[in-house]
Amino acid sequence: MPVFKLLLVLLTLVAHGQASETGARDVIDNFYRAYLGSREAQGDSRRELNYSASLKALIEENYRLCRWHADGICGWGANEDVYLNTQEVDPDLHYESSAFQAVEVEPGQVTVTFNVYPSMTEAGDYYLKQFTYHLVQEHGIWVVDDIDYPRGTSAREMINEENRWLVSQPCRLLNHQAQ
Repeated sequence: MPVFKLLLVLLTLVAHGQASETGARDVIDNFYRAYLGSREAQGDSRRELNYSASLKALIEENYRLCRWHADGICGWGANEDVYLNTQEVDPDLHYESSAFQAVEVEPGQVTVTFNVYPSMTEAGDYYLKQFTYHLVQEHGIWVVDDIDYPRGTSAREMINEENRWLVSQPCRLLNHQAQ
């Protein structure tokens, strides 16, 4: 009987290990299926991926600082769709037309490739997007910890840069806080 229990535990661990290897890719693929599927039905979708506790705290700090910033576009994602890495998309964009692909290049690293304007066939690869999600497991589920964009920067770097700039603007922050 103890051998049977040991075998059952080992099989469970192996199955969990296999699930976690494909789980990160599935999280990203399922998100884009819903995200791109909802754009057509609901217009501008506000679905979000689950973020790690540390990335969520960084984004919340960014939004908090932006509330105190009186002018201009402010906040991560305020200037573009962070999941599509663009400001402009094909009005008829959906999961199938985007030729979406997600590949788990390493455990927890998922590279996505897709076209945000597939109807512009004469544009070649201009609207082709590719970037990499870094996921970690928290509380047994895969969550996004960072996103590497093709400009050679990551979501964390962009958020930190904006936060540093906002904090360096004490007059704007202090004047707004006093109100």
